[in-house]
Amino acid sequence: MTAAPQEHYAQCEEVLRARDRDLWLACLFTPQDARKHIHALYAFAYEASDVSGKVTQPLLGEMRLQWWIDALDHAAFGQNRPNADNVIDSESLERALREKPDAAFSRAALDHAAAQGEGVRANPIADALIDTIERFALPRDEFIALAEAHVFDLYDDRMPTWTALENYCRATASAPMRWAARILGADFHAPSARAFDEAGVALGLTRIARAIAERPDQRKFLPDEAFATNGDAKTGREELRLALKEMRTLAQSHYDEARRLARDLGAARAALLPAAATPLYLERLARSDCDPYRPAGEPSPLRRQWRIWRASRGVGL
Repeated sequence: MTAAPQEHYAQCEEVLRARDRDLWLACLFTPQDARKHIHALYAFAYEASDVSGKVTQPLLGEMRLQWWIDALDHAAFGQNRPNADNVIDSESLERALREKPDAAFSRAALDHAAAQGEGVRANPIADALIDTIERFALPRDEFIALAEAHVFDLYDDRMPTWTALENYCRATASAPMRWAARILGADFHAPSARAFDEAGVALGLTRIARAIAERPDQRKFLPDEAFATNGDAKTGREELRLALKEMRTLAQSHYDEARRLARDLGAARAALLPAAATPLYLERLARSDCDPYRPAGEPSPLRRQWRIWRASRGVGL
């Protein structure tokens, strides 16, 4: 496989710098030779998570996510796979749907979209990601699972249980940490490797809790079992407040467990740094406990930077 050009990796870094300053700063504390590959992992994770905000119909979102799944699937076969560079790109699929909405998934419509697509390697993030997966023999099925997990974001279905929510966070937030840890040489046979899962769940839950006050549609992530009255997040302010409190408590417990386990990690603990500022965000969320409809705001950039720096000198959290 041809190596991805440096400018493709540079675009991955720009995605992180613009999208998540904490994450970009955390990556600065990873070894330089591994850093660009970790940028590619998280750029992919953000591309997948952003899909729901970029489309007007769930079907269009599924198309975008399916593009990533097909790209990863085709790349697994390398040059021996026929038409490996003709994977249909999501924008061409969307265009086909608009032009022929009643036959969007017909073979003719898909072939028309593929003919207009530029191929997987023309996408800078996909190119850098596939190069990284190949170089470090990362588990391709976990990347596909991340894309599939974000299908939930596109619809109005409610999260059924706390366990289901934790599994969603493992697929979408813990997985990139595990991949980064593999690049950094983590021993996944050691019990301490569970720290990456725990830290990712804490980070994922905290992100969701922050989003709920700002975007009412995100309340679907609050599990049905958190509400006593018909599983309805709209039953009242007090029910919502208590459910969010339970989410914060759950996030803190996962963070504490990750920190306990991280003491036995080696250099791979740098993969935990994206979650280092989690306690600062949970602290801000707790301040707005009396009003679950009020956005909690963010800790100051200086406090977040200091927290990440201190964690880099310690156990990673």
